[in-house]
Amino acid sequence: MLKRKKLLLSIVLVCIIILAGAGIYVCASKDIAVPEKRQTLELTQIQNNIYLSEENFVETMQNEVEPMLESCLTDGYFKNGDISLYYRMYQMEGAEKSVVISHGFTEYADKYNEVIYYYLKSGYDVYIMEHRGHGNSTREVEDKGLVYISSFDEYAKDFKMFMDEVVVKNNGSKPMYLFAHSMGGAIATRFIENNQGYFKAAVLSAPMLDVNTGSTPEGIANLLANVMDLIGKEKSYLLGYGPYVEEYNFDGSSTSSKARYDYYYSKESANENYQGSGGSYAWLKAAVAETKNLLKQENMDKIQIPVLLFQAENDSLVEANGLYKLANGSDYVEFIMVEGAKHQLWSTPNELLIPYFDKVFDFYSQNN
Repeated sequence: MLKRKKLLLSIVLVCIIILAGAGIYVCASKDIAVPEKRQTLELTQIQNNIYLSEENFVETMQNEVEPMLESCLTDGYFKNGDISLYYRMYQMEGAEKSVVISHGFTEYADKYNEVIYYYLKSGYDVYIMEHRGHGNSTREVEDKGLVYISSFDEYAKDFKMFMDEVVVKNNGSKPMYLFAHSMGGAIATRFIENNQGYFKAAVLSAPMLDVNTGSTPEGIANLLANVMDLIGKEKSYLLGYGPYVEEYNFDGSSTSSKARYDYYYSKESANENYQGSGGSYAWLKAAVAETKNLLKQENMDKIQIPVLLFQAENDSLVEANGLYKLANGSDYVEFIMVEGAKHQLWSTPNELLIPYFDKVFDFYSQNN
């Protein structure tokens, strides 16, 4: 009976706080004007034979690309306290440059196989780690579908250790570049704000610089996350999410290339470590705090390398306002919008994907 009363009191408290907060946030406008510097990606293609056809894409990846990647792969783990973090290094003879990839929310190294292939074919060594709570890295909760983090400081410390203990020690004197997507873009932004001398330039592809909380205003969602933390429910799934259920849903996905979706779907269906399905209240609380901190002017002023910032026109997972703030807040940022693209810009039909990667490689070449 006592436990039931405590639960009811907790529910009432949550409702009162949310209703009180609604008066503050529901009418607040977050809209920011589109920065004048934003350009639209030109859908022209440079003559380059590295790109894969979408015909027989799954078979090509499995029979040609994956064996090529395996031939130059070294993988392993490094430790940050009690957390084991999985990483991969792809090193090709004759490579003169290196790229470090920071993956997104619920992602894993295999999801970047096609991206890694293009980098290797273009003369780059590639380094990628799986962030804690993702892929083969340690989880702090039993449910492998649930993404939990107490603070983005943990992601930042892991990534810094990866750079120092794995990348720098194996890279030699090759110039290094950064490629980061979504949540990985937030982690990468923190890194380049706080650490100088590592990268020549960075690509932030649809980075999570403003959390999209759907139909619930961010302030109210964050308030709920804080309340759930107070009542000991911080490791619960966010409202509307739950354990992984295998479901083919190309139309509802973040990719607009069916061929590429099918390849990733086969990976996720076959490996429970790849079956991330949703975030925890603790993750949301940490994410909101991190994005606000990243976009403080004193932090954006610390960026001292060229940054290519991509926006996907039909992105349903990150808010545009965060991108606009970064573009307006740093003279080092070049801002490109890709018309017709969903969130995963590296997983679009070839008419978008090829110009996108051509722009990425041209940007790196201009900043060598």
